[in-house]
Amino acid sequence: MTEGELPRVTKELLAMVISITRECDGCIVAHTRGALREGASRQQVAEAIGRRDCHERRTGHGLGSEGPSRLRRSGGRGKA
Repeated sequence: MTEGELPRVTKELLAMVISITRECDGCIVAHTRGALREGASRQQVAEAIGRRDCHERRTGHGLGSEGPSRLRRSGGRGKA
């Protein structure tokens, strides 16, 4: 991803959240790793997932709590 109005780390975090909602495991791993590579902290990744969970509770869409547990299992490295 190239730098633009949004920093690459933000784009990777957005892509990660979209990947979670689309239930694409390979994409989740790739974009989580990308976000971490671009300098996102584990806390930022968890917060982005939390925003997705907040949306899910209101709309009924998403993967439940799988996103945060997947992050914990991977030790924040993006491995599912």
